[in-house]
Amino acid sequence: MRIEAFGAGMELHRAGERAAAFARAGFDGLWLAEAGRTAYLICAASALAAPELRIGTAVATAFPRSPMVTAQTAWELAEATRGRFVLGLGTQIKAHIERRFSTVYDRPGARLREYVLALRAIFRAFQGTELIVLQASALPQCALTPERTAW
Repeated sequence: MRIEAFGAGMELHRAGERAAAFARAGFDGLWLAEAGRTAYLICAASALAAPELRIGTAVATAFPRSPMVTAQTAWELAEATRGRFVLGLGTQIKAHIERRFSTVYDRPGARLREYVLALRAIFRAFQGTELIVLQASALPQCALTPERTAW
């Protein structure tokens, strides 16, 4: 059984020391919420300070970022953590998506499904197993050139 901690709103300059404290306390992982601060930067600082912890977003808001931006960030975090990063995504509520992030909140379930399919296609392209060919109705199209498939 794993025992994992949860954090939200951590200041970036303190994230590493807090992650190291969780590791010393015997936790196996640390889940970081996007609550007023970006979860990705806190994940990076935490992962570098406590390499024994599994690190994940709980949850990162999907819609303000394109699938390509999220994929690139998650890929680099997975690389920095040597595979210990877990990407957790969510839709957020309509008011926050539209008013805070100036993004359309339309068909969130279908859109999140296509977002995840796009992420998986992008990850396969990063692995060099295929080029991105995704027909999505709820997302803008993205392209990855062949020379960019080697990460």
